Amino acid sequence: LASCGGNKGGVQLGSLSEFDSLSYSLGANIGYGMSYEMKDIPFDFKAVDKGVREGALGKATQEHDKSLDMLREYFMTKRAEQDSIRLAGGDTTKVEYPAADPDMFESEEERTEISYAFGNDIGYNIAQSGMPIQLVWIGEAMQNVRDNNAKMTEDE
Repeated sequence: LASCGGNKGGVQLGSLSEFDSLSYSLGANIGYGMSYEMKDIPFDFKAVDKGVREGALGKATQEHDKSLDMLREYFMTKRAEQDSIRLAGGDTTKVEYPAADPDMFESEEERTEISYAFGNDIGYNIAQSGMPIQLVWIGEAMQNVRDNNAKMTEDE
């Protein structure tokens, strides 16, 4: 990924007509990371994907700083409280995250807002990388990981 840095075309929507291994591998990496580290969060994946796309293209409906503030508040309070409960019950060296907890969000609106903010942050960071990225392959890979049929393993 690092060797492709610089302004060699930047972020574009792209097309599924020709496989883009760089974009796909980045999307798969994001997807695998979410499936391991955030499997307890019942994200609204349509909102995450929309946030990634709009954030990367500079068309987000929410400023990046506002997304960051929302995420900090959410993860520093709710997620931290849940981690504390898990740690109190056992091994303090590793937090085991259960399956998605439907009660994690107070409302469907909060779920959608946090999901969009999370995607917006990912998209913003993709845009800042300067890599020649096709968003269609990022989204394809993230969905494939969620569906357990990724075209690349995590190591690949």
